[in-house]
Amino acid sequence: MTDDKKEGRKRVPKGKRQMLCILDEDVIEQVKIAAVRRNSRVSHVVQIAIVEWLAKQEHRI
Repeated sequence: MTDDKKEGRKRVPKGKRQMLCILDEDVIEQVKIAAVRRNSRVSHVVQIAIVEWLAKQEHRI
C-alpha cells in the first residue's frame, strides 16, 4: 500500500476498535442530532448509551 492511500484513512485511537452496526435510519439520524447538540462525536454518544445499557443489564442478573 502506498503512503498516498494511507493518508486518506483515519486512524483508530489506541485502545479502541471499529465495529459495524446496522441500525434503523431514524435511530442514526437521532444519534447524529444528539451528538451535534452535545458538541460530541457520534461514536462517543453511542459508547455512552451502550455502557449505560450494559450497566443496567448487570443489575438484572
